Amino acid sequence: MIPISDLIERIILSAVLGAIIGIERQLRNRHTGLRTMALLCMSSCCFSFFAVSIYEIYKIEQIGNTIVGTLLCLGFIGNGVIYKEKENGILVVRGLTTAVLLIVISIIGILIGAGFIREGLIVWAITIIIVFGGRIIEKKLGLRKGG
Repeated sequence: MIPISDLIERIILSAVLGAIIGIERQLRNRHTGLRTMALLCMSSCCFSFFAVSIYEIYKIEQIGNTIVGTLLCLGFIGNGVIYKEKENGILVVRGLTTAVLLIVISIIGILIGAGFIREGLIVWAITIIIVFGGRIIEKKLGLRKGG
């Protein structure tokens, strides 16, 4: 059985990583923020941690079902953050980045929970670069106007 200290370390790490990305969303006044992203990453971590633990204890090999179930739940949540609105007479889709970040945050949590901590940190670091740096690059290339 995996020691409880491993679970605690993984939960804390996943919550912190999710919270940092959530701060970026909150600073930009998006639908999700620090608490949402931290809780999502942490809950995904727990799902995969327990899936791995169940496998180790009972040798039940359906770990993939737990992970797929976790990601399917995100379809429901992601659907709630994507919406259309008119801006200057043009129909604009909003919330796509937030919806995708929900999936990425969940995958980071799944990786950490399953014990792939280094891989989870790599995905998180790349996500941070894209989320913070991508906006700067878009502005410099003239792909983004305003905020």
